[in-house]
Amino acid sequence: MDCPFCDGEMEEGVLQSNYGIFYLEKPCLTGVPFRLKARNEALGNRPGPFQPPFITVSRCPRCRKILFDY
Repeated sequence: MDCPFCDGEMEEGVLQSNYGIFYLEKPCLTGVPFRLKARNEALGNRPGPFQPPFITVSRCPRCRKILFDY
């Protein structure tokens, strides 16, 4: 895949986190039950309950951009 910003070659990989990063319209401070529910909804229940969440991405090392679908 070519980078839409600089036309350089993009690398395929994943973003992974032990705790997850989620888009929300406003912050939610309810703790663990929220994180499990949000992770499962965002990732379609792909990982098991104890596997860190991940998402497939394309990274451009030249312009330092990361692209992903959600």
